[in-house]
Amino acid sequence: TDKLYGHPYEIFAVAAAHSGDWIATACKASLDKYAAIRVYSAHTWQPPNVRDPAGGEQSVVAAPLMAHSLTITRMRFSPSDKYLLSVSRDRSWAIFEKTTTADVFDEPTGPYRLAHHQMKAHARIIWDAAWSPDSRFFATASRDKAIKLWPTPQPGSPYSGKPVVLTFPEAVTAVDFLPALVHGHKYVLAAALENGQVFVLTAKVDDGKLPPSAWDTFEVPKKDSHVAMVHRLAWRPQLQNDVNDACGEWMLASASDDQS
Repeated sequence: TDKLYGHPYEIFAVAAAHSGDWIATACKASLDKYAAIRVYSAHTWQPPNVRDPAGGEQSVVAAPLMAHSLTITRMRFSPSDKYLLSVSRDRSWAIFEKTTTADVFDEPTGPYRLAHHQMKAHARIIWDAAWSPDSRFFATASRDKAIKLWPTPQPGSPYSGKPVVLTFPEAVTAVDFLPALVHGHKYVLAAALENGQVFVLTAKVDDGKLPPSAWDTFEVPKKDSHVAMVHRLAWRPQLQNDVNDACGEWMLASASDDQS
């Protein structure tokens, strides 16, 4: 057992890179100086070392990733680990871009650096976020009863992405994308609400419109959903040589305050 240290308060969000190389952690925060993301190597269980920004050849521990001013509620690595997405009680989202292997030592924050911070992304707290399986866009879920779909920022370009807004009858507390395109041409997004309702949404891939704006919505029957707030949704990961897509069967897990 290894313990990771560095935060002043209890841990609230954790994410692991798909490669198995990095772990990102964040704690409860009421001030921006505490709303930090610390990235640890999964090989040494320590933060990476970088060149001392003050000069010289000595190395120092990489600085934490900073963007938010309140508790970070969720972090997600993109499917390729090129990006790290974070959302917060401060109603904003941030994307951190992976540095090249050659630049890690010279980057003050190590393996990731801030690419874009979207202030006031929602009107209320953002509870959850998820990447599309092709990393071309991502979803944020909020207490303002909306899921917003945002195009992924392009490196080196100012961000001008406009979100597609999907509205729901209650606060949206959990969201997750199916980790593959169904039959190669359809996105599948699961969403859950504060009152326990669960929905599955689908949209065709449209290269001319990203994110897609036309979504079909199916509500999971009440006997199969929940009666209290849903905290997390997760599709079964796609395994090597998986036949799920071929047979049209996928599994969705949900966790709720109703003890189920």
